[in-house]
Amino acid sequence: MTKPWVASFAVLGNGHYVRGLFACPNPDHLLVAAGTNAYLIQVSRSGLADDLPISPVVDLQRPTGTDLLVVASFTILAAIDDSGLRWVTGQLFIDDLELVDDRPGRSTCKAPSIPSPVLQNW
Repeated sequence: MTKPWVASFAVLGNGHYVRGLFACPNPDHLLVAAGTNAYLIQVSRSGLADDLPISPVVDLQRPTGTDLLVVASFTILAAIDDSGLRWVTGQLFIDDLELVDDRPGRSTCKAPSIPSPVLQNW
């Protein structure tokens, strides 16, 4: 059984960034989004937290039909699977990346400045 623990995270900036606790595909992981940063924590070993290499975190989505938690900044994406951090994209857009709903097994990201969305199967 996991012992209870408490953590605190610095929150910098006043932007409209995602803040919260998010379930991950692995029940032993927890994603904490605080201000501009996100941390992947092993709940049974709370002293172990990995900073996600993505900032600021502006959106999160669990695409239907996948076992991923997709984390978005304004320009790049990161995906978390049952092993932890699975991948991080390079810069997809100059700014304003958005995650949008798509059919099961597919996730879509787009930027308002580009007429058609960029589609990725995840």
